[in-house]
Amino acid sequence: MKILNTTNITEWKDVLNSKHSLPLDIIEYNKDNFFSSVDTLVNITYPEVTFTEVKTTSYKAQFNPTQLKQGNEFFLLTYSYNQFIGNQKNNNYNFSHSSFILDLTQPFVGHYIKDGHSKALVIPFDVLPSLSVDFLRNRNLTYHPLCIAITTLLKSTNTDELDTENNYKINAIMDLLSITKIEDKSNIITDIRLFLEKNVIQNKKIDLDILAAAFYMSRRKMQYVLSEHGWTYRKLVEDIKMRYR
Repeated sequence: MKILNTTNITEWKDVLNSKHSLPLDIIEYNKDNFFSSVDTLVNITYPEVTFTEVKTTSYKAQFNPTQLKQGNEFFLLTYSYNQFIGNQKNNNYNFSHSSFILDLTQPFVGHYIKDGHSKALVIPFDVLPSLSVDFLRNRNLTYHPLCIAITTLLKSTNTDELDTENNYKINAIMDLLSITKIEDKSNIITDIRLFLEKNVIQNKKIDLDILAAAFYMSRRKMQYVLSEHGWTYRKLVEDIKMRYR
């Protein structure tokens, strides 16, 4: 549902605040050519969860959670098509064509270098299990075991109320965010080693991206799993090649 087409940044700020719990202080923007469109979709199963697609010209803004009503605790799950750089809790972000999650109980600064285009879900803490809330508040989304699936679903969602698949996709995202563990840690490194050994023996092309995709992980998540077991990708491949010389 289209709720806004505007060249008035104050009007845009008011909509983000009232509809999506995003009170923003604008730091930089081009007064002569600002434009934004905002489309939204309320999920049937989770009416507290709002999906929004925003297109806008370049801007830099600061979010301050003290402007929210007391007790309002949310995540902002976003897929950004264009370059978005930002900072929250001493973590620096630089995203393009990828997804990230922000804890809206903490301040952040964000900047679309050029035009911005994003799809996002505003998710109240209380619609997720407490373990998932703790996980998402303390780790980058790329560490989530189902990050790739979440990203794919979010990117493919739109605001067409007649397309029932959009509600299914949002429901699926909520279910996937509720899962924080899928691998058996005692076996995962063995499975990774066996996969690499098979590809080395068969002289197939293998790299970190191929390995991560085979286990439905992001590149960063795979690096994290390997480091938990005392390996890097390069060291593990070298160890396997040494054994089969």
